[in-house]
Amino acid sequence: VVVVVVFVVVLFRCLKISMACSSVFAVLLVAFAATVSSQDVNGEVEQPTMITKGGNLETRLPRDGDATYIRTRIEKDEASVFNLLGRVSILEDKLSNGDIEKKIADANMNAALSAVNTAVESATKLYEPSVRRVDDLVADLANLKSNLTATLEQQIAEQKKELKDAITDINDDVDTKLNGMSTNMDKLTTKVDTATADNKKAIEDGKNAAIAAAKEAAKRNWCYSWGPGFDDYNPSWKTHTNIKPCKLKSKSGYVRVIFEGRTYGQNHGGLRLVGGGKTYGTEGTYGFQWMNSEHHGHHWMPFTIMRIIKVPVNQEISYVVQGRAQCNGCRFHIAGGNFGQKYSGLWLSMEDMDAPTSGME
Repeated sequence: VVVVVVFVVVLFRCLKISMACSSVFAVLLVAFAATVSSQDVNGEVEQPTMITKGGNLETRLPRDGDATYIRTRIEKDEASVFNLLGRVSILEDKLSNGDIEKKIADANMNAALSAVNTAVESATKLYEPSVRRVDDLVADLANLKSNLTATLEQQIAEQKKELKDAITDINDDVDTKLNGMSTNMDKLTTKVDTATADNKKAIEDGKNAAIAAAKEAAKRNWCYSWGPGFDDYNPSWKTHTNIKPCKLKSKSGYVRVIFEGRTYGQNHGGLRLVGGGKTYGTEGTYGFQWMNSEHHGHHWMPFTIMRIIKVPVNQEISYVVQGRAQCNGCRFHIAGGNFGQKYSGLWLSMEDMDAPTSGME
């Protein structure tokens, strides 16, 4: 009710002042509050006042002033209206004296400063947690940087150690394997060298054997012997001891035999060859050939007997010459000679031959 009465009184008064009353009215309550505050500070009032404070009704009187209280609803309302009218009268007096403009300006300034201060305080209260949070974040970042650096350095050191250990293990393993491979390679090389040497030796031996076989095959395999003559009257076969045995080892089994000499006179006989338990020239009386110079008279006649005989293969055999007269008392006479001079006598030669491409057997 009091606010409504004040608003009506002030509105009525403002209509008599000017069109600027709207702005004056806007700050009227501020000036009024400043006036009351000023009175409260001095502790004195010019008019009796009644206000509620903390739920209590507070009454103030001018110095040496008297007041009568009537505890009725109407009187209390009248006193309140009187109080408000008095305050408005005081304001009109101050406005007419020109002080109200200054107070309004001060009030506006104070209100603006208060608003700014309030805004600053509000902003400060609003941003102080953020600032403190930023400070905390900066501190946390500093700690994180320090801890992260230490942690990274520790992790890097550990990883370096692990990597170094791993490389060491790899190197050791590689060295072990390489050493094993080197040992195996050395053994293999030794085996290869041995096998190569053996192969070379085998090849060389085979080569030498082939060469020897070729030489053996290429060389002539033959023998010969000589005797100073033969003069006998016995019809039995006997070995001509004046002629050394002829040794021969046939590879093919085919041997060529040649006798050469000369006989004397009309009497006659024959020759044969014996060796290895076998007799070659098996005619009972003449062996290889009926041999005489003439039936009557005394005359020398040369002879050559050539035969191919078959003998055991790869057996070295000593062959001897045997001879006999035709009959008892008959003379079988082969001329003597001189081996050094290669003159006359009885010559025997034997030669190993290749197997014939064709023959009687």
